[in-house]
Amino acid sequence: MKHLTTTFKRTGISLALVLGLTLSASAQTVADDFELIDPVWSIMPADVEFLYDFNEDGDPAYVNQGGTYNKGTSNILIPTVIDGDPQVAIIDSEDGSFIDYLPMTEEVGGGDVTLELIEVTTTRDGRIFGINQVMEAAIRIYMWEDESSDPVVVYNEARNMPNAGQFGQWGQGFGVIGEGENLTALVSGFQNPNILVMEWNDGQFEFKDKFDMGSFGFGNGFGEIPGSSNTVWTNGAGIEASIVNIETGEVVASVDEGIINRDHYDIDYIETDMGSFIIAGPRYPDTPFSVVDVSDVDDPFLRHLVIFPAEQAVENVQLTGFVHFTRSGNAVVMSSNNPLMYFELGIGAMETSAEQAVRDLPAGITLQQNYPNPFNPTTSITYTLDRAADVAVNVYSITGQKVASISAGMQNAGSHSLEFDASHLSSGTYIYQLQAGNQTLTRTMMLIK
Repeated sequence: MKHLTTTFKRTGISLALVLGLTLSASAQTVADDFELIDPVWSIMPADVEFLYDFNEDGDPAYVNQGGTYNKGTSNILIPTVIDGDPQVAIIDSEDGSFIDYLPMTEEVGGGDVTLELIEVTTTRDGRIFGINQVMEAAIRIYMWEDESSDPVVVYNEARNMPNAGQFGQWGQGFGVIGEGENLTALVSGFQNPNILVMEWNDGQFEFKDKFDMGSFGFGNGFGEIPGSSNTVWTNGAGIEASIVNIETGEVVASVDEGIINRDHYDIDYIETDMGSFIIAGPRYPDTPFSVVDVSDVDDPFLRHLVIFPAEQAVENVQLTGFVHFTRSGNAVVMSSNNPLMYFELGIGAMETSAEQAVRDLPAGITLQQNYPNPFNPTTSITYTLDRAADVAVNVYSITGQKVASISAGMQNAGSHSLEFDASHLSSGTYIYQLQAGNQTLTRTMMLIK
């Protein structure tokens, strides 16, 4: 196993004094460009009616334990309970304002469950998956095709938990990696050393494997590694942030606890034009979130500590929460039942295959970014030809299905502009492609209805 360690450096005021932390001898200094940063905006669940329910005494009954960022719409999704029923709040990441709830049906429920929805996650192609919280009942996984679709059950089976604790559960740890038909679901939970691995087959998840990791904490959070189908970042209370091979259950790398201590739960990973980064969330509300540069896996270093507004913290609750990078390389974070916060990190935007294609443009033709973008429901697509060519302009879903053919046939050299009407399509990210002779250019666009 590769162990990721580094030396911390910082001049000026002591980190321990700033945060009230006790640092080990191996972690007494931090990196030169280390920063403490505050949220751009923050909302408290008890201050907004769309995030909490009431108990018998009329006081807020906090039930927010998970959440995710939808890279297709840039919205934040948080499972909660309203009037006794499971809901998933859709929140605008720009300012934290409430948009709506995901459609909900009687499919979401059933069985002897602690919470009918505890965690949600999204795939790169915009599908949304949710899971219940169970001890001995059947694990139920639900899928929404997008933010306007009804949920369907895609997994409904009970699984035992070898070597779990007294309160061992499934559900708090949940991730779905991949896109299209190549999906893998990962499930774990509180006081549970096991990670379930499931594969997508004909519209359903099927059990593939179960790994006993030998320690509680593995699988409390998962961070997808783009381009890798067999490794993920994982994190949890009591373990070091690690890369795990989901085909063998082997821990192949970990970050020293001097960089990210063991009182962290969720984790996310991003690759930008400035490097590769992970963000890990705290187990308790009075400790910070950590952003670590892992561009060099042999020498990671702490980039930021994201400060939690402790004066707003809800006390005496077991906290999990979530952390997610946005498409712009910023972060949305929440410790369970505590403020939802948005941070600007300055680590660069997420790289996409479309951006790579733009950097590698062949000479002779150009394809511009559509305008406006995002759009609803029409947008303009402009391209130039340096000579006459046989042209095709097509639009595809993120899974590769052709959804529109905008233009085809022989065209003269010069600039061309097309109007694309997406009235018949649902919200999400789409790929538009220009083929001119033997040259092909591709970009992405976002439809928001």
